[in-house]
Amino acid sequence: MENYFECKVKYVKIDDDGIGGGVCDRCWEKGWPVKAVHNGARAGDPTRFANQRAEAAWALKAWIEGGGAIPNDDDLCADIAMIRTRPPSSDDERTRLEPKDELPHSPDRFDSAMYAVYEPPGVELVQTRTVLPREIYGGIGSELP
Repeated sequence: MENYFECKVKYVKIDDDGIGGGVCDRCWEKGWPVKAVHNGARAGDPTRFANQRAEAAWALKAWIEGGGAIPNDDDLCADIAMIRTRPPSSDDERTRLEPKDELPHSPDRFDSAMYAVYEPPGVELVQTRTVLPREIYGGIGSELP
């Protein structure tokens, strides 16, 4: 979150599933502007995508194919290379990705890249109060107003 304050972005998207739920809760308590993303939630286009994770992956793919540039980062490239779609089943032809628990490691960099370009449907910004720098850094900078 410290990078958030350096970059001056409007908000941060956090995976609210699993352990990310506690991270979102803590950010909201501190009044930081956060959008919770639920990978398994209903996609904005539920006829094409099985969930938001698949839809977000396709948003990243479209963004890159449209000229978007990703950082020269070996870990991000490795994450992108390991993401695979699941073959459609006879009763559900929507696009879906292999579950994270079947991957060799958590694709954290891939998730971050997806969240950077994907706007999940129906997710609202939550911010409860303004946070002063001294609150963020545990008292450091107490000379600030």
